Amino acid sequence: MPDDDLLDDIETDEPDNQPGQSTAFRKQMKRLEEKAAKADEYAEKLAFYERLEAFAGAGIDLDEPMGQMLFQGYNGDSTPEAVMAEASRFGWTFEEVDDEDLDQGASVGSGGSMRDDLEDAYANATGQEDLNERIANVYRAHGETVASDQ
Repeated sequence: MPDDDLLDDIETDEPDNQPGQSTAFRKQMKRLEEKAAKADEYAEKLAFYERLEAFAGAGIDLDEPMGQMLFQGYNGDSTPEAVMAEASRFGWTFEEVDDEDLDQGASVGSGGSMRDDLEDAYANATGQEDLNERIANVYRAHGETVASDQ
């Protein structure tokens, strides 16, 4: 918004014989301020969607608490590479996926969130041993290491 003192200076510099000019000037300034506020709002929305796209491109699941925490705390570049670099600082690991693999429908993990996959494992398990195996498979599908694999 313009400085109020600046507006006062502009208004006092107008000739006294044009009383309508001050009102027209104020209306024009108000319209310009509204347009600037709308442009700022759209710029914020664009930045938010660019961040979402960068996190999606990096493979960060924002349904997971760790993904949400990283999203809220990260203020760097809105590129998947920059997001992955920041996430790597906190111990996240990423698999290399070629664009060709993505085009052919290959996926890393099951395509859903880890939480959804774990819920499915609990719902469909027929016993404790089956549940343990299903949980291990969910972790493997999401790129996690399972103790029995070490």
